[in-house]
This record gives sequence, structure tokens and C-alpha cells, in this order.
Amino acid sequence: MRLRAGALLAVGAASLSLSSCGGSGQQSDSTIVESTAPATTATAPLAVPEVKVDEIRAAVTAVEGRLGGKQRFSEVNATHTEVNVFVVAESGAESAFLVRDGVVEPPSTTSVYSGPTFAKSDLDFQETVLDKVLNGISDSGLVAFSATPRQSGGVDYIATFTAPSGEFRVLLAADGSVLSTSAISPATGP
Repeated sequence: MRLRAGALLAVGAASLSLSSCGGSGQQSDSTIVESTAPATTATAPLAVPEVKVDEIRAAVTAVEGRLGGKQRFSEVNATHTEVNVFVVAESGAESAFLVRDGVVEPPSTTSVYSGPTFAKSDLDFQETVLDKVLNGISDSGLVAFSATPRQSGGVDYIATFTAPSGEFRVLLAADGSVLSTSAISPATGP
């Protein structure tokens, strides 16, 4: 299933309890805003399978190999089952490639894309990008990790979590410092 970061999670507002919001006060062109939700003190993490962050670069390389050279991307995201690679051709046609277990599946659809893009060389996140945030959250499970282009250039890294109270996103620097958090929407249910 090909998913965009914006479509990965449509429910949930969660609270985030981090020992440090780290970073250098950098601002991003991202639409993520600071969350004002109160912190929780739950003690056990949710049982969510590990997200395939360590497979992102290999997936991008595999897609470039399939297409015969360097590409421009509108998004790359990893879930617990796959990596989704969104390639933008010079014509503006965007194709979503799904990479599962190293196998690139052909795109099922294309759409028109006119926003910013990034190259594989712009993916500068450290392998430990999630360590700080995962160590600071005790009641949430990582659902997805996304790389998206900024209007002004560069790449934003977004970790999406689920918690008992809903779902939320954390904007991260390449070194894993937390730049901001945002609740997506409140949890629903009985």
C-alpha cells in the first residue's frame, strides 16, 4: 500500500513527554506546529513493529537503479512493512514506488506534482535519528518516518507516533534533535 506522510495517520491527538526539545531553535518551512497537549506519564511503550528507517537509502538506490540514474523525490517514507519512494520526473509526473524486502514494485499510478523536491544526496539523517525521541517517549509507538522537501531547500524528517490518546508527529533535525511536535487529531472511540 503506497502511503504519503499526510495520509499515514488521520486520527489521534497525543501528548508528548520529552526530557528535552533539543535543537538550536531552527525554524522550518514545514506546516508542523508546536503541540500544547499536556504530557502523560504512562510507563509502557505501545507494541508497534519497528519502522524500516534503516532501509530508506537502499530503497532510494534501488528505485534509482530501476529508473537508470539519479532522481528527484517529493517524499520518502518508511513504515513497518515497506518504504514508499515518490519520484518526480522532469515533466512533473510523480510516481509512487513501493519497496518491500528490497524489491521495487512498479508504480500503479502517477499524478502531477509541482512542489519542491530533493535528491538522494540530501538525505543526511543519521542512523540514530530516532534514538533521542524514542528514549523520551514512553507511551507511544512509532508508525512511520518520512523525509519531505522544504520550500527553501533541504529535507524535513518527520516521525509519526500513535499513543493511547491519539496520533502525533515530531519534526526532527538530521541528528535527531526535536524541532517541534504536532497533534494530528484526537483519538476516537467509546
